[in-house]
Amino acid sequence: MAGRASIVTTRMSFYHWHPWLGDPTMADATLDRLLANHHRISAKGDSLRRLAAGKTAGRGAANLPPK
Repeated sequence: MAGRASIVTTRMSFYHWHPWLGDPTMADATLDRLLANHHRISAKGDSLRRLAAGKTAGRGAANLPPK
């Protein structure tokens, strides 16, 4: 159906979905549907919560390269 949208948020890289789901066929099917017409937004930098608390983490998890 046209006009429907889904928003998926995760801290897990797409590369990690296959081992996480455990079934390669299910992971392929899920990622095919999610990534067909997707818009990816990646957040980088320190957490606003850390900044508000006066703490910095150096490199945040969003800045780490995929494993």
